[in-house]
Formats: sequence, structure tokens, C-alpha cells
Amino acid sequence: MLLASILLSIFSANSDPCERGRCQCATQLATSDVPTLMALQQSGAYDLVPPLSAGVNQILVKAHIVRNSNGSGGLSLSRLNQSIDDLNSSFSGTPMQFTLIDEVDYIDNDIFTFIEYLDTARYEQLRSTNPTPNAIDIYFVPELAGLCGISHFSFSSGTPGILMDNDCTGVFFYASVMGHEVGHYFDLFHTHETAIGQECVDGSNCNFAGDLICDTPADPLLIVSSSDPNDVNMNWYPDCSFTGSPNDPAPCGGSSWNPLTDNIMAYGDPACATEFTPDQVSRMYSTLINLRQELLQNGACCFESGACTLTDQLACGNAGGLFHGEGSACEPNICPQYAAYWFVARTPTRAPCTLPASLVRRPDPSPRSHLYYRERC
Repeated sequence: MLLASILLSIFSANSDPCERGRCQCATQLATSDVPTLMALQQSGAYDLVPPLSAGVNQILVKAHIVRNSNGSGGLSLSRLNQSIDDLNSSFSGTPMQFTLIDEVDYIDNDIFTFIEYLDTARYEQLRSTNPTPNAIDIYFVPELAGLCGISHFSFSSGTPGILMDNDCTGVFFYASVMGHEVGHYFDLFHTHETAIGQECVDGSNCNFAGDLICDTPADPLLIVSSSDPNDVNMNWYPDCSFTGSPNDPAPCGGSSWNPLTDNIMAYGDPACATEFTPDQVSRMYSTLINLRQELLQNGACCFESGACTLTDQLACGNAGGLFHGEGSACEPNICPQYAAYWFVARTPTRAPCTLPASLVRRPDPSPRSHLYYRERC
């Protein structure tokens, strides 16, 4: 009881929003990273919109399960597989899905089975253990004290990777937590972020304050449980409604708060968090294409000529092709084949379906042939 009182007084004295109520995530935007972030923002690195024809990017995940030094304990494989199902559920409707690399890496070392709250040196030490190229490394820890998870932005220093507490992995109540941490990995911030400035409730500064995303309304920091009842501003699952509180004055005056209680990057009750907004999806897609290119896998890239090439989505788009999704194949050729009809002296002449792109894309140089149309073979 005495220990609980001491911890409560420490949490109450700390202004870090992670420590108001239930602390779940330690992935905080550092003020020292803001200049780098804003330079990326202004460069257009986050401005891509996933095309309807983008296909699905199958992103590889490497699971590292921490156990005791004698090999006992650790997350079960059933919970691991459930966590990947939960992650893919969180990302349904986006151009990103996740696949486990078959062999699990077991890390049998007592020093990682309990990691103290905000022990950044230990976090970095674990993330530096057996990293896997071209995949997201996720480390499952028996006890990540005070946290459900901690992630890594594309512009963060140190080794990329995600740490997850076993108690928050593969269980219903915390089904959205891994999606939340992967959202951070693709440069999403908490919807209540203030390191760049407080977002106005009318959204007038949404492009340069808050989470830098304009279709996530300003968020006062959703809290479902606190020692101070005046802090509580959200109901538990399944109600999930925002109730407001006396401690939530609306910034910039005027309108009232209207945060998204179902957003995966919000706090509140994780059982309520099921959605990413379109702008959040665009930011994650942009981060994948522009800043996490090592995660891109090859797939079929189709061209107007009907030619098919195996490459990644970025290279396909740069070459003017249409990407059909990671893991798609060119044998058999899945690209649409077209016949071109050339008008020579008003007489249509059918050309073979295998015309090179140079002929398909511009008129026949013959002075008698100046129009063409195409149809699928």
C-alpha cells in the first residue's frame, strides 16, 4: 500500500502525459527531434496518397521472444500468432499487411526479462540484439515495467525496433496496442501530441501542431482511469464515448473537444481503438515508400505494353508501371495484354499484342498513320 502511494505521488507530480492515468506507450516525440521532423514534413516526405491500384505491401516481421536464461518462460506461439492477426486487423483497409518470418529468435537472458520503466539504455541494448535486415524487429518482453510497448520513429536515433510487454500481446483488451506501436514505426504520433504545439479544437493549425494530421481532431489526452476523477474524460469499452472533464479547457477558445475515441493512435481504452484515418494511412504509406524503403518487397510491375517485371513498389512507380502487390508473380503474366489498331488511309490494321511500349504510347511515325486506339486482347 505504501509503495502504491509513493508511485501514485510520483506519477501525479510528473507532467509527462504518459503518466496521467494508465501509461501504455513510451514512444514520445522528443523536442530535440522536432527540427528533423519538420524538415521532413516540409520536404513532402509524408505527402504521398496510396493509389487505389497500389496493391498490398506484405511487410516482414521478425519475432524475438525473451525468456529466462534457462530457456523457460516467454510468450507462447499461439499468443504471438494472435498478435499478428490483431496487427493485420488493425491495418485492414490499408495497403499494408504483416507476415512473420517463420523462425522465432529466442533470447534467453535474464537481464531482459524485466526492464525498468524508461530504462532507455536497456531498451537500446535489446533492440540491438540479433536485428534482422529488411524486416520490423519486434521484441516480446515478459515485463516491460509500466508500459505496453515502445517503438521507434524513422528519424529516431538508435536501432530500429519495437518492444512489447507480453501482458499486452495477443489478448483482446490490448488487441490494438501492436498496431499503435507499428503506427509509430511509420511516423504516426499520438493524437494528443503537443511537442510541436497544441492543436486548436477548430483545426486551424492542424498542419503544424498536434499530430500534424488534419483528419484527427484535437485530443485533450483521453483518460479512462485516474486517481483524480476530474481527469477522466472517456468511458470504458463498450461505451467508448468521450465525456469531457473540467481539466480539459479547449485550446484557442471557441469550439468544444470532439476527439476520436476509436483511433488507434489515441490513448483511452485500447479495446475501443479500431481505426486509422485516411490521412494517417497516407502518412504511414509515405513513410514506407520514402523513409522505410528497406521493408519493400518485390512484386509484379505491369506496363502498358503488357510487359511484367519483378521489382518493388517504389521502383515500379518511378518507371511508370502499375504495382500488383508484394509477392505477386510474373509467371504466368498477370499484366493486361492489349491489341493496338492503327489507321492507315482509314483502314484499321491490327498490330500484335506484344507491341513495345514505344509504339503503344505514341502514333506510328508514318505520314499515313496518325491515329490509334487499343483494346484488351
